[in-house]
Amino acid sequence: CEPGDGGTLAIITDYDIAEFAHKLVDGDSSPYFAWVGARKEGGVWKWVDGTPWQHSNWMKDEPVSYYGYNSAYVWDNNDKIGLSAYSDWGYFGRVCQIGDVSALTSGKSP
Repeated sequence: CEPGDGGTLAIITDYDIAEFAHKLVDGDSSPYFAWVGARKEGGVWKWVDGTPWQHSNWMKDEPVSYYGYNSAYVWDNNDKIGLSAYSDWGYFGRVCQIGDVSALTSGKSP
């Protein structure tokens, strides 16, 4: 997710991708929280690459509507898989993707 690497924050369009992203923050050797590519603009949640918002597996009581909570993250929450909302200033890790994530769910090599 660095400029010039061709990547973006992860776009989570289905449960398989959500599960993959969750595994990256599940455990002692990884970040506990990690940003994904969802933003709230004008009160509407969107994926940063323009992918239609179809998968909305939020954690219980999410997304919260506090002012400034306009970005989404995944986190290690006792094996529960879903998104939570927070403001942009959190020092979280990032779940990045480079290329088409369909290879993750189709079994093909990326």
